[in-house]
Amino acid sequence: MAYSLDCFFINVSDIPIIYFRIIRSLIMTFSYITVFFTFGGIVIIFNFIKYKFSYIPTALIYVFIFLQPNLIGSLISQISYRKISDEYWIQGNVAYRYDTDIHAKWLLGFCIPLSLFFGTIMPAYLWYGLVLKQDKSGAIFIMNINYIFCQIE
Repeated sequence: MAYSLDCFFINVSDIPIIYFRIIRSLIMTFSYITVFFTFGGIVIIFNFIKYKFSYIPTALIYVFIFLQPNLIGSLISQISYRKISDEYWIQGNVAYRYDTDIHAKWLLGFCIPLSLFFGTIMPAYLWYGLVLKQDKSGAIFIMNINYIFCQIE
């Protein structure tokens, strides 16, 4: 069932199917985000809910956390290889050779940059944001605790 669209997409594009699966997952990710913002915008425009800025980062973080492991797994399986009978095959699909020029181009131009972006740059950016917010939220928490203790006395 997971590969049912492969027969359709292999005839639509000249891109090898092992890379097209990753592109398809990226397209699906951006379509989820687009649908969320479209419905969210409609709901806010018609005043069903009040707009809060926290909706946007919360949605983006959720989509990232939910879909990132699958994307990273797919990229790592394209970067990795298996050695069978002294020949190198792509880990994700042993029907494709690892040591071809086409795979080297896709590795350098697509798989490695995406894995660096989604595996290191995005998590580091999110972590840095949490560290910045931690200092501010800690001060607010301490102020609230002080307020509670001052009211008790």
